[in-house]
Amino acid sequence: MDLKTTRCERGAFATVVIDRDNQRAYKLFKNNRHPDYSGEDNFDDERNKLVFAAETEAYKIIATIPDLQKHAPEFFGIQKIDRVLNHEESDISSHYLLDCCYCMRLCGGNDKKYGQCRLPYIDEFARLMVQHGIRYVIDSSVFNPDSESDFVFIDFATRDAAADFDVQQALA
Repeated sequence: MDLKTTRCERGAFATVVIDRDNQRAYKLFKNNRHPDYSGEDNFDDERNKLVFAAETEAYKIIATIPDLQKHAPEFFGIQKIDRVLNHEESDISSHYLLDCCYCMRLCGGNDKKYGQCRLPYIDEFARLMVQHGIRYVIDSSVFNPDSESDFVFIDFATRDAAADFDVQQALA
Protein backbone atom coordinates (compact mmCIF):
# COMPACT_ATOMS: atom_id res chain seq x y z
CA MET A 1 0.00 0.00 0.00
CA ASP A 2 1.22 3.52 -0.82
CA LEU A 3 0.48 6.50 1.42
CA LYS A 4 0.55 10.08 0.23
CA THR A 5 1.28 12.73 2.83
CA THR A 6 -0.65 15.47 1.04
CA ARG A 7 -3.15 15.60 3.93
CA CYS A 8 -1.48 14.88 7.21
CA GLU A 9 -0.83 15.96 10.76
CA ARG A 10 2.56 15.58 12.33
CA GLY A 11 3.12 14.42 15.88
CA ALA A 12 6.18 13.69 17.96
CA PHE A 13 6.41 10.01 17.00
CA ALA A 14 4.23 9.66 13.92
CA THR A 15 2.59 11.31 10.96
CA VAL A 16 -1.17 10.85 10.65
CA VAL A 17 -2.15 10.57 6.99
CA ILE A 18 -5.76 11.51 6.39
CA ASP A 19 -7.89 9.78 3.74
CA ARG A 20 -11.15 11.74 3.73
CA ASP A 21 -12.60 9.75 0.80
CA ASN A 22 -12.55 6.52 2.82
CA GLN A 23 -12.89 8.15 6.28
CA ARG A 24 -9.58 6.65 7.41
CA ALA A 25 -6.57 7.95 9.32
CA TYR A 26 -3.25 6.13 9.05
CA LYS A 27 -0.82 6.65 11.92
CA LEU A 28 2.63 6.01 10.44
CA PHE A 29 5.60 6.09 12.80
CA LYS A 30 8.76 8.02 11.97
CA ASN A 31 12.28 6.65 12.03
CA ASN A 32 15.52 8.31 13.07
CA ARG A 33 16.14 9.60 9.53
CA HIS A 34 12.97 11.70 9.53
CA PRO A 35 13.70 15.45 9.06
CA ASP A 36 11.87 16.23 12.33
CA TYR A 37 14.71 14.48 14.17
CA SER A 38 17.72 16.02 12.45
CA GLY A 39 20.29 16.96 15.05
CA GLU A 40 18.69 14.93 17.84
CA ASP A 41 21.29 12.57 19.25
CA ASN A 42 18.94 10.68 21.54
CA PHE A 43 16.32 9.63 19.00
CA ASP A 44 16.04 5.89 18.59
CA ASP A 45 13.83 3.79 16.30
CA GLU A 46 13.28 1.32 19.14
CA ARG A 47 11.46 4.01 21.13
CA ASN A 48 8.98 4.57 18.31
CA LYS A 49 8.49 0.83 17.83
CA LEU A 50 7.63 0.52 21.53
CA VAL A 51 5.18 3.43 21.31
CA PHE A 52 3.56 1.81 18.26
CA ALA A 53 3.24 -1.51 20.10
CA ALA A 54 1.72 0.12 23.21
CA GLU A 55 -0.86 1.96 21.08
CA THR A 56 -1.87 -1.08 19.02
CA GLU A 57 -2.10 -3.18 22.20
CA ALA A 58 -4.56 -0.61 23.56
CA TYR A 59 -6.74 -0.90 20.45
CA LYS A 60 -6.76 -4.70 20.84
CA ILE A 61 -8.05 -4.28 24.40
CA ILE A 62 -10.74 -1.84 23.25
CA ALA A 63 -11.93 -4.31 20.60
CA THR A 64 -13.00 -6.66 23.41
CA ILE A 65 -14.91 -4.11 25.54
CA PRO A 66 -18.10 -2.56 24.12
CA ASP A 67 -18.14 0.28 26.69
CA LEU A 68 -14.74 1.41 25.40
CA GLN A 69 -15.51 0.85 21.71
CA LYS A 70 -18.25 3.46 21.63
CA HIS A 71 -15.83 6.30 22.47
CA ALA A 72 -12.78 5.23 20.45
CA PRO A 73 -12.36 5.30 16.68
CA GLU A 74 -12.97 2.04 14.87
CA PHE A 75 -9.65 0.23 14.50
CA PHE A 76 -8.83 -1.30 11.12
CA GLY A 77 -5.59 -2.90 12.23
CA ILE A 78 -1.92 -2.75 11.42
CA GLN A 79 -1.15 -1.77 7.83
CA LYS A 80 1.96 -2.74 5.87
CA ILE A 81 3.11 0.31 3.93
CA ASP A 82 5.15 -0.15 0.75
CA ARG A 83 5.90 3.48 -0.05
CA VAL A 84 5.31 6.96 1.34
CA LEU A 85 4.99 9.79 -1.15
CA ASN A 86 5.04 13.50 -0.38
CA HIS A 87 2.93 16.20 -2.08
CA GLU A 88 5.44 16.28 -4.98
CA GLU A 89 5.12 12.49 -5.44
CA SER A 90 8.71 11.99 -4.23
CA ASP A 91 9.37 8.79 -2.32
CA ILE A 92 10.05 9.63 1.34
CA SER A 93 9.72 6.06 2.65
CA SER A 94 13.21 6.25 4.12
CA HIS A 95 11.83 8.60 6.82
CA TYR A 96 9.39 6.06 8.24
CA LEU A 97 9.10 2.68 9.94
CA LEU A 98 6.98 1.10 7.19
CA ASP A 99 5.92 -1.83 9.36
CA CYS A 100 4.71 0.50 12.14
CA CYS A 101 1.44 1.89 10.84
CA TYR A 102 -2.14 1.39 11.90
CA CYS A 103 -5.43 2.54 10.51
CA MET A 104 -8.47 3.89 12.32
CA ARG A 105 -11.72 5.60 11.40
CA LEU A 106 -11.24 9.31 10.79
CA CYS A 107 -12.70 11.37 13.61
CA GLY A 108 -14.84 14.40 12.90
CA GLY A 109 -15.47 17.51 14.92
CA ASN A 110 -13.25 19.61 17.12
CA ASP A 111 -10.65 18.10 19.40
CA LYS A 112 -8.93 19.17 22.61
CA LYS A 113 -6.22 17.62 24.72
CA TYR A 114 -7.67 15.51 27.52
CA GLY A 115 -6.31 17.89 30.16
CA GLN A 116 -8.29 20.77 28.63
CA CYS A 117 -11.67 19.03 28.81
CA ARG A 118 -11.88 17.44 32.22
CA LEU A 119 -15.59 16.78 32.35
CA PRO A 120 -17.08 14.11 34.67
CA TYR A 121 -18.14 11.75 31.84
CA ILE A 122 -14.76 12.09 30.11
CA ASP A 123 -12.87 11.47 33.36
CA GLU A 124 -15.05 8.43 34.02
CA PHE A 125 -14.25 7.06 30.55
CA ALA A 126 -10.52 7.63 31.16
CA ARG A 127 -10.81 5.73 34.47
CA LEU A 128 -12.54 2.88 32.66
CA MET A 129 -9.70 2.74 30.13
CA VAL A 130 -7.13 2.59 32.93
CA GLN A 131 -9.10 -0.19 34.68
CA HIS A 132 -8.85 -2.26 31.50
CA GLY A 133 -5.10 -1.78 31.05
CA ILE A 134 -4.99 1.34 28.88
CA ARG A 135 -2.91 3.28 31.36
CA TYR A 136 -1.51 6.09 29.21
CA VAL A 137 -4.29 8.60 28.54
CA ILE A 138 -2.78 11.85 29.80
CA ASP A 139 -1.61 12.85 26.31
CA SER A 140 -4.87 11.80 24.63
CA SER A 141 -7.05 14.09 22.57
CA VAL A 142 -10.83 14.10 22.71
CA PHE A 143 -13.01 14.87 19.72
CA ASN A 144 -16.40 16.43 20.46
CA PRO A 145 -15.67 16.73 24.19
CA ASP A 146 -18.86 18.71 24.83
CA SER A 147 -21.04 15.79 23.73
CA GLU A 148 -21.47 13.15 26.40
CA SER A 149 -22.76 10.66 23.85
CA ASP A 150 -20.47 11.42 20.88
CA PHE A 151 -17.01 12.18 22.30
CA VAL A 152 -14.12 10.12 20.91
CA PHE A 153 -10.70 9.51 22.51
CA ILE A 154 -7.53 9.16 20.43
CA ASP A 155 -3.81 8.86 21.24
CA PHE A 156 -3.86 6.38 24.10
CA ALA A 157 -1.68 3.41 24.95
CA THR A 158 -1.23 0.62 27.44
CA ARG A 159 1.75 2.48 28.92
CA ASP A 160 4.03 5.48 28.41
CA ALA A 161 6.44 3.47 26.28
CA ALA A 162 8.59 6.47 25.33
CA ALA A 163 9.25 7.39 28.97
CA ASP A 164 9.88 3.74 29.87
CA PHE A 165 12.43 3.53 27.05
CA ASP A 166 14.15 6.73 28.16
CA VAL A 167 14.46 5.44 31.74
CA GLN A 168 15.88 2.12 30.55
CA GLN A 169 18.43 3.93 28.38
CA ALA A 170 19.45 6.18 31.27
CA LEU A 171 20.00 3.15 33.50
CA ALA A 172 21.97 1.21 30.88
